[in-house]
Amino acid sequence: MTNNPKLERLYLILEKAEELVGQFEGGYSDHFFSAQEFHTALSESIAKLKAGDIDQLDDLWLWFAPSYDWDDFTRQHGQDLAKEIFSLITELRIELKIYSISEVIISYQQAVERVMNAFKQEYNRTDLLAAYRGDKIFPQKGKLKKYNIKQYYFHGIGLAVQFDDNTSVDFDFAFLPEQRHDGFDLWRLSQFVASHPNRFKKYLDKKKLETDFNKLIDRGAILNLSPTSSLYFFKPASIKNDVISQEVIEPKPEKKWWKFW
Repeated sequence: MTNNPKLERLYLILEKAEELVGQFEGGYSDHFFSAQEFHTALSESIAKLKAGDIDQLDDLWLWFAPSYDWDDFTRQHGQDLAKEIFSLITELRIELKIYSISEVIISYQQAVERVMNAFKQEYNRTDLLAAYRGDKIFPQKGKLKKYNIKQYYFHGIGLAVQFDDNTSVDFDFAFLPEQRHDGFDLWRLSQFVASHPNRFKKYLDKKKLETDFNKLIDRGAILNLSPTSSLYFFKPASIKNDVISQEVIEPKPEKKWWKFW
């Protein structure tokens, strides 16, 4: 038993969902090739959750999201059950501060945007490489105390920044051909996570970070837009704006019969 009534409630309705989906056979979804496979995965996930592995909430949240795995296998059955599960998991992820890889990336991008806004407000420039290299508007290395930037340092086609709270962000500019600063890769995310050890604790495990990053690649949620760059970008319109739905939920492409041969 736990001291969290929402978790206790979730256990009960997940058991109902497990029993219901066990009555279905065949079919397929984005993550499973049959209802039986989904049932097995759900049973294992519930057992791990009860044993204290709250990271299971990430997978369960996705499986019960509208129009995803649960709906694929049960169709019109158990819709109210799925809605309650999805809503409850959504609340728990906030309360327990369970962050997904997408939320790490979005937080990283927000830190980058904070830097860009600081330079724009101070110097009225967003083409920062040209501003420091060609126009000498500001030095390669410096600080912007007004914006809580303890130190910045331009390197190659990138910029490393340390904030007053000792968090940091390091990013490269991409030219596709328009200038972009919202790209990311595993190395930059791992450095960002390291400067937020309490917030993104589970992703201090670089293997976990890599695994979840690769899941986004496999789902087509993030794309590498240039063969000469390691940077990835979110697929357009793949992220909803609300703070909960940052684990990529989007309309699924129709599956083709030849994918299963």
